[in-house]
Amino acid sequence: MFMITAVAMGLVWFQSGTQEENIRDRFGLVFFVAIFWSFFTMSMAAAAFGGERAVLIKERAQGSYRLSAYYLAKQVAEMPLNWLNPSLFVIIVYWMADMNPNVGSFFAYWALVILGVELSVSIGLFVSAAETSLKRAMVWLTVIILGSVLFA
Repeated sequence: MFMITAVAMGLVWFQSGTQEENIRDRFGLVFFVAIFWSFFTMSMAAAAFGGERAVLIKERAQGSYRLSAYYLAKQVAEMPLNWLNPSLFVIIVYWMADMNPNVGSFFAYWALVILGVELSVSIGLFVSAAETSLKRAMVWLTVIILGSVLFA
């Protein structure tokens, strides 16, 4: 699914040009990538934590580990999985859209997308931990996304 979306976006913005009159098109591309990966990773993190909640509460009651250890282990263990799809997506879209042929610019853009993904996963985990219902958590995540879009 991600590759189809990446190729479609790459075709929409295929070599859109590097002149000043094309800068709004590039803003649209950057905005879409940020919103797409933020919302997707937030909702996936919120949905995944709901199933782990009962196990976490049981293990915490037994004193197996601290909450910070669980959170850190979850973030580190899922980091490669969280990075794989956005990385492939950025590789395809960045070069198809002819964003900037400089490799340093590519890695800076990639790092910002990955940072946004990790932030979104953290927010998704936080909201799903604070809200017991998945439907209410998704409503809160939508409010957070829309708020960040409006005030960013």
